[in-house]
Formats: sequence, C-alpha cells, structure tokens
Amino acid sequence: MQKANLSFFLFSLLLFFSLSSCQYLEYVGMNKDDYIQDYRLFVAEVQENYQNYDVSKWKDADNKMQQFSQQLFERFEKDLSFEERLELGKYPVMYHLSKYKQLVDERVKRVYEQEGQTLVRHLTEIMDSTYTIYDGFDNNLRDLLFRLKCEHEKKGKRW
Repeated sequence: MQKANLSFFLFSLLLFFSLSSCQYLEYVGMNKDDYIQDYRLFVAEVQENYQNYDVSKWKDADNKMQQFSQQLFERFEKDLSFEERLELGKYPVMYHLSKYKQLVDERVKRVYEQEGQTLVRHLTEIMDSTYTIYDGFDNNLRDLLFRLKCEHEKKGKRW
C-alpha cells in the first residue's frame, strides 16, 4: 500500500513538472545555431507584427523573450562567439522598442484621434464655404465681364 502511494506521488510529481515545463520542450534538442536562428526569427516576427499584438500575445511574447534572453542564453553562453553575443545583445533592445512603439501608437491614436477628426471636420467646412464663396464670386465675375464685353462691342470696339 505504501509503495503504491509512493508510486502515485512520484507519478503525480513527474506529471506536474512535465506539464509545467511544456513550454520548454520545444527547446530540448536545440543547439547553439538553432537558438540563434530561432531568436532572430522571433525578434523579426515581433518587429513585423507588433501592431497586431494584444495583451495575451504580448504576455506570450514576453515569456518567450525571457526564455531566449535568459535561460537559453545561459545555456549556450559558453559556446557563443563575440560576434554572436553582440548580435544577441541587441535583440532585447529591438524587442522592447517594438513593444514601446505599439504603446506609443496606441496612446497617440487615443489622445489625438478626436482632435484629428475635429480638424478634418473644420477643414472640410472651410473648404466647402470657400468653394461656395468662390463659386458665387466666379459667376458674378463672369457676368460682369460678359456685360463689359457687350457694352464694349456696342460701342464698336473689339477686344
């Protein structure tokens, strides 16, 4: 009975650790070159699509970034050349800049969207009223010029 409980406990413990570390399973057979390539592709994907990220996607990306920049970096650090370390060192900066750009884009849009709509409305009103003024002015000017021409021709003079 005690052996069965111990076996059940060990099985439960193994299952718990297996499930809690599922996110790390994709990196189990990874070598240094795979790590660099996957890290490079991950950062490029974030830079390309950061505008489409929501809170959930950023949370997943943050976890992945932490894995790349901390756990996996420590795992392969001794195998990395100086140039590779320089390349990998810029990825956290690039990642956080993309995250910051999305934050700034959202705030600017939220703050200035109403002002932008108001500006467009006012410019449209100005353009419409200016058109009306010039349209009337143009018709009056044409009539005036036509009358002047007619009077001039009546006097026997040509333009």
